[in-house]
Amino acid sequence: MADILRRLWLLSLGMKKNLSDSNRLTRVAAAVVLWILSFIVSKSPLKIIFRLLGTVLGVSGAVGFCPAKCLLGGDQCPTNF
Repeated sequence: MADILRRLWLLSLGMKKNLSDSNRLTRVAAAVVLWILSFIVSKSPLKIIFRLLGTVLGVSGAVGFCPAKCLLGGDQCPTNF
């Protein structure tokens, strides 16, 4: 637990771009597809799930930073833990 908190603290000090351009484009495209699906699907739980996932993917793709990728030891993370 302490290791995860230390990593989050280090990430909050300086959010550097850790996603490649192709990864960013893929995330934004997936976010658009999920948002479109959320308007097509009539069941409420699926709407919420699609919109939540679409928002998370869209924001991380637009910003170019994914904290989960650094926490899980992603290869493109520039921060050295």
